[in-house]
Amino acid sequence: MVEDEALCRAYLAISQDPIIGTNQTMANLWERIRLCFSSQADVDHNRTAVSLMKRWSKIQKAVSKFCGLLAQVERRQRSGTGEKEKMAEAKRMFSIEERNKSFMFESCWEILRHSCKWDEIMTPSQKPTVQTATSSNPSTGTPASLEYELDLDQQPSREGVNRPSGIKAALESRRKKVIDDVKFDQMAANQSQIINVLTGISSRGIEREQQKAADRQKKAEDREARLHYLAEKNEREQRKEDHIIMSMDMSNLTPTQRAYYEQRQQQIIARTGML
Repeated sequence: MVEDEALCRAYLAISQDPIIGTNQTMANLWERIRLCFSSQADVDHNRTAVSLMKRWSKIQKAVSKFCGLLAQVERRQRSGTGEKEKMAEAKRMFSIEERNKSFMFESCWEILRHSCKWDEIMTPSQKPTVQTATSSNPSTGTPASLEYELDLDQQPSREGVNRPSGIKAALESRRKKVIDDVKFDQMAANQSQIINVLTGISSRGIEREQQKAADRQKKAEDREARLHYLAEKNEREQRKEDHIIMSMDMSNLTPTQRAYYEQRQQQIIARTGML
């Protein structure tokens, strides 16, 4: 729960930043998100960009579905219906569509609902509606409701009257929002492909590391077997030499030679425990 909320905050902070949110590769974007995520408290600082992308994909899918269901509820409900009742109905619909799975990302929804993307999904019923008057413009014959819906930038000004600057600003803001939403959707559409690519890279990296570990283990086993072989060989040669010394006929040896071999025999007895 805490990590999901941290991931949502990191995603919004990086993806909507006007400076670093564009003109960068998806890999760089998610590396920035990972750094932002890791800078927060009470999170696993060892999470990779790939794991965060996978988790975000799951959160995004669930929250988007819930937003759509809540929007449906708000359009159907009578005025005066409380927020709790709307939420409960949306959760019930979510559970039905997801085969009895509960909506587990309400705290993430609370964070994401205020972003441009989710704000647009959540508030269609709260946006100003256009009057549906059926009267026509006498000069053009166009119904008033349709004429209002047309982009005012595409209509010639009437009688030289300039459009108020507030409308121009609203239209420009709307165009920018549409562009941002298109970029957002493109980014979301590419996430699955990027996840698969990075997962493949990660899997190949894991396989390489596993192979390296297996090679190191094999070398260690070979080295141990070699040392064991040399130890047995040295032991056989030592026993052979000890046998020669212990079986030596000293009757023809000089006193000095006899003393030397008697000393060697005592050393062999002490070393081997012979009585």
